[in-house]
Amino acid sequence: MFSNRSEYLTRILTELKVGSMLTKRKRNGEKYSRRFFLDEHESFISYHQSEKVFAQSHRYYIHEIDEIRAGFHTRTFDRLVRREFVEPTDEQVAFSIFYNNYRDELHLMATNERTKNIWIQGLQYLIDLHAKKRQQHVLSETNWILSYFRLADKDKSGTLTKRECRRLLTDSLNAKVPEDVFEKLFQETDISGEGLLNPDEFINFFRVLTRRIDLYEVMQKYVKNVDQQTIDTICMNINELLYFLRTVQNQTIIKYQSKQNKNSFSLLPIATHEQVQELINEYEPNIELQEKGLLSLNGFYLFNTQVSGESNPEAYNRALRAGCRAVEIDCYDGDDGQPIVKHRYTFVKSCRFESIIRFIEPNLFKTSPSVNHTST
Repeated sequence: MFSNRSEYLTRILTELKVGSMLTKRKRNGEKYSRRFFLDEHESFISYHQSEKVFAQSHRYYIHEIDEIRAGFHTRTFDRLVRREFVEPTDEQVAFSIFYNNYRDELHLMATNERTKNIWIQGLQYLIDLHAKKRQQHVLSETNWILSYFRLADKDKSGTLTKRECRRLLTDSLNAKVPEDVFEKLFQETDISGEGLLNPDEFINFFRVLTRRIDLYEVMQKYVKNVDQQTIDTICMNINELLYFLRTVQNQTIIKYQSKQNKNSFSLLPIATHEQVQELINEYEPNIELQEKGLLSLNGFYLFNTQVSGESNPEAYNRALRAGCRAVEIDCYDGDDGQPIVKHRYTFVKSCRFESIIRFIEPNLFKTSPSVNHTST
């Protein structure tokens, strides 16, 4: 037995770094056995490639992983079971990794249930750890910005010229800013008017450049005294955020029956101030604002799972498998006349309606009956 959870997790990560044999499963029934391992710096998982010439191993970066799902609860495994490429009893050693904003999937089978469990536990721990670090990164944003300032300050003058600033944006930050926008922002933040930015001015320049005007405009619609709140000071209180989540987003909270089993959950409507306060505590980086029950623009930005992302069939699959009897799909006319799925008042990327329907087809009638009221 391990004396504490930390010791237990350290042991698991050590085993993952040593590696274990896992079998990749493809939709067409093909399978490849590879020795998967965790990178020594714990930033990605990969596998030892076969002896094929020019073959390269794929890296699955921890920060790109969206979900680890145990069992056969994916379309690929459903297909493999139906076509008898795998046995129903194999479910106890199967798991899937969703990554790249749920656009890509990796389906694996371990040699035994214990191996499957340590991979799931170890990866989930690293995913949670990365999420916390990402939030802390926002808090230390100033130091991060200044590190780039020092990198661009080649002559160590303590200032950046327009040319140095432009080169920094293009070469180091991969930010393509139109010339007129760059000039406007530079002039606004160049307090001295000398064509140079000192560290404080550059921090202000960077923050103005990266402001989420789109999110600010959304918040403006649902806060009181909007004329008195600038992009730097705007906040939603608990009542305003509750109204936004219930009325605009029709938001629900996922409640898992246990931390170990994330395939079994229920969807609870957001209805109380306590629920909203929990969300503020999770996403608002400013402790003082947390205590006052306020969510700033930075907190609203971190709240990305609620107001941004991408329309994805997996969300409907999870709902259908959980027993939902009705699934609402927001359809609109696309630019080419074909229907698309998107969510109003959010920044969720659209997806073709046809792709959604095709993807969720295997799960439509497994748990609940469905009724079609459309005209076509």
